This record gives sequence, C-alpha cells and structure tokens, in this order.
Amino acid sequence: MTGFDIDPEMLETARRKAPDLRWIRHDVTLVRLAERFDAVLMAGNVVNFVAPARRHLAVANMAHHLHEGGLLIDGHSLQPTEAQLADYDEWAAASGLELVGRWSTWQRDPLEATGSFAVSVFRKSLA
Repeated sequence: MTGFDIDPEMLETARRKAPDLRWIRHDVTLVRLAERFDAVLMAGNVVNFVAPARRHLAVANMAHHLHEGGLLIDGHSLQPTEAQLADYDEWAAASGLELVGRWSTWQRDPLEATGSFAVSVFRKSLA
C-alpha cells in the first residue's frame, strides 16, 4: 500500500497511525508512481479538496494508477459547490472507468436523490 497527500499535517497523522506504510507528499492530480494497483481509495472528500477546474485530472490520474479491472473507490460529500455525481461520472468514463456501485454511506446504504454524501466504485475497463 502507498498513501499520499499534499498536506504535511495529514501525512504526519497518517505516518503516526500507520508507520509501516509508505507515505508520499504529492498532489493527487500530478503524482506518478511506477506501480499500478488493484484498488485506489479516495476517502475523505479528496476530490472536493481539489480545485474545481482540476478535479477531472485527479480522477484521470488515479485511473492511470489502476491495473485493468482495478477499482477506484471514492467517497465525498455532495454540497452544491462540491463535485457532483454527474460530473464525476463523466470524468470517470473519460478515464476508462465504469460505475459498478454507488451508495450513501461506506456501509452501502442506498443512495437517495437528495443525499448529501456518496460512495462510488468504478472499475477500470479491460483492454
């Protein structure tokens, strides 16, 4: 497992909680690792912390780091100024990802039309 964040305080907390894991300070839209992964987890509103004009780059870059058939798992809130599901779905599709499931919580409660949070799972298409 490899974790990264651009915020030094978040990395300090992560390193303290999981010192045996590899932690890197980098931007989600720019990081390029040599590895490919079976899953990428973007928890904690990651996409909403990215500048709106660059959010599609975050999704594309994380899709780049997946093996074929790998999963991108994202959880973020859905306030009006934050990333909306229709936009996220477009960014994912443009990055070779297909939606395989969406819920309102990490416990997979059903998503409601007026929900304020979504957990989405996308699979990277097979070539």
